[in-house]
Amino acid sequence: MHEGAISSNEIEQMPAKKVSQEDLLAHYLALDPTGEYFLQNGITWSSVLDEPVGTVILCEDISMERLLGERPDVPKVDPDYVPLKDQVDGINIALQTRNNFALSGPPGSSKTSVIEYTCAVTNRPFYVADLHEDYRPEVLRGHTIATRERTTKFVDGPITKAMSNPGAVFLADEANLAPPGTLAAMHRPLAGYEIYLEEDGNRMVEMSRGVTMCVACNALNSTDDAHLYSGIQRMNIAFLDRLGVTINTSYPEPNVELDIVWKSIARHFDISGLSPATQIHTKDVVSKMIKSANSIRDHVLRGAVETSFSIRKTITWAKTYIQTNSLQKSTLLAVLNAQDKNEAAMLETCIKGAFGNDYTNQCVETFSSLENDKDTL
Repeated sequence: MHEGAISSNEIEQMPAKKVSQEDLLAHYLALDPTGEYFLQNGITWSSVLDEPVGTVILCEDISMERLLGERPDVPKVDPDYVPLKDQVDGINIALQTRNNFALSGPPGSSKTSVIEYTCAVTNRPFYVADLHEDYRPEVLRGHTIATRERTTKFVDGPITKAMSNPGAVFLADEANLAPPGTLAAMHRPLAGYEIYLEEDGNRMVEMSRGVTMCVACNALNSTDDAHLYSGIQRMNIAFLDRLGVTINTSYPEPNVELDIVWKSIARHFDISGLSPATQIHTKDVVSKMIKSANSIRDHVLRGAVETSFSIRKTITWAKTYIQTNSLQKSTLLAVLNAQDKNEAAMLETCIKGAFGNDYTNQCVETFSSLENDKDTL
């Protein structure tokens, strides 16, 4: 197994670890000293003491406590996702030290995915605000809506929901696209203070135990590559000061990205009927796609092209190639058609550089040549 990867069944097979009653009581007191969450859910201290504390291994030597019991708004584990050690390690440190944190990195470098995955395997409720230039503070905190009964009711926003759930994680995604007023509305929650909802009778929402706030963005104010991303706004110092840990994300090494893409292919296509030689050849095609992607990413960092090339795009390109049985057609559909003429020409140059004659001469063996293989797709 490559560094940073986790087998798809490892979490489900990880047994819960029995601990002493004293350790278990200390665990729950640290999580919820008032007992509020457990009382709301009909859990008594006597039943708590009969439960094990689970431990999950996220990647190699990184382990985290798993909160017990069924909880609302916990995401499902994505079987296609491969967590990377450095990213998980940083989030682990932030959660264990009760620090808010920021993830900064290029598009498609798993900023959102790694947070969602961590919440899934540790049983933490996960709430996201997908920020943009028109995102208003009242959507973040909550707002009044009309009902079918021709009345109105107040609906909590994502940050308010997170504050009300012990152990929850709130993510402000694309934080540096949001207007300053929206970020300012997050100052008190980021500092762990309560907020008052004037729209809901001045209701007070206190910060529950173990709630973590985080942000994800392409670049922080001071990073060298901030100029590469259009539309981002400068975040104020008071906001950034409330983020205790910063985790820089990047694209994985080519062999790791190949594992990620191939795992996704195997999940969506039946490749069991392929001969070993054909599987090797297909992986070679995907490897060259990844080489193309890294070439394009380098051009982005130099300012030569504007199109980012995420892992998602690599997966889409590979699946489209398998579905169409054509390298050139899949390249048009998944990569080039969305670009203007000049940008598409630059991207195609990078792709031709990776594939050489295989691209122009169409001499790439595809799944369509396996007419004798049953149930190939």
